[in-house]
Amino acid sequence: MKPESVKSILRSYLRERQHSSSYNDFHGFSSAPSKHRLVAQGLTLESGKPFHCAGKIVDDLEVFAPQSAGLLQDERNDLVVMQFQSADLPWDEHNVPLEPQLDELAIGVGRRLSQMSDEFDLNLIVPLNNLASSSGNGCIQFKERIIRVPATCDHVQIPIIRTRAEDSVVNATWRTCDKSAKAGLHYVNSEGNISFGQGDEEKTIEVEIIRDQERRTDIHFAVELFDSEGTFNTLTVYIIDDSRLYPEEKQCIKNIFSCARNSSISEIVTCLRDKVTHNTFKAALQCLCSNADTIPKELALGAELLRLTMPHAPLSTLTNVLCGYFSYLPELEDIAHLF
Repeated sequence: MKPESVKSILRSYLRERQHSSSYNDFHGFSSAPSKHRLVAQGLTLESGKPFHCAGKIVDDLEVFAPQSAGLLQDERNDLVVMQFQSADLPWDEHNVPLEPQLDELAIGVGRRLSQMSDEFDLNLIVPLNNLASSSGNGCIQFKERIIRVPATCDHVQIPIIRTRAEDSVVNATWRTCDKSAKAGLHYVNSEGNISFGQGDEEKTIEVEIIRDQERRTDIHFAVELFDSEGTFNTLTVYIIDDSRLYPEEKQCIKNIFSCARNSSISEIVTCLRDKVTHNTFKAALQCLCSNADTIPKELALGAELLRLTMPHAPLSTLTNVLCGYFSYLPELEDIAHLF
């Protein structure tokens, strides 16, 4: 998906959520409409009253929304003090506005994502395809939900476990699936069957990683367990490069992925808010979106993570990460029917 399409969807989503009165932000921020009071980090703002923020007078809640708060960027930490930033997503020199017809589609997608946020709690989302299979005589699932491997590795080993009925024979079928990493360029397309004999609790499958000449990192592919009824468990493999991360970033990312199996938006925002950088936000997005079993849910989780993280980082940093992450998705006109 093109960056301008992603930005249009996010712009629509933020506008819709800005006017929603049915959802409360974390850490004292609220997305209530302008007639409600907002309290942000000890500073009270009421509709119709001017407010000084980073040298600017803000006198309209339509402008100073919770998602409008940002932080001055430090070269090392990306975080220093809060400053005003617009909730709207500006076009940059590399992107041009969408054609009216496509922009209308993006507005509709953003509106639908906002409705999804109201219809169910994104913080408690449980992907259907990450439930263990209970078919046959035992439960089979991936031991981990996410595996991160360096770009220098030649292969990734993936453990599969059986959680019960160890006195029987159970079979599983698996396959790899393209995401931003492509079979034949970044990894070897693979599939096969795996059998658990009597007493077996864990088996390992292996997928070969291709060292492409461009040495692309922060790309991912999926591995699925499936049966006659379809996919029932999914694992995501991320090909990464952590060699240039600061120690603080490495610790933050470690904290994010330590709760990868049962991660929620609130937990991830808690891990992020003291150290939001390009790299840590990208790791949070990877961890969270691995929960999603559909494109709409993946976009909804990413958009909501953006909204909740905006008070803690420059908007440009966050949108650049989102545009890069969702670049593997089909074009806007090809997925609009999903919404």
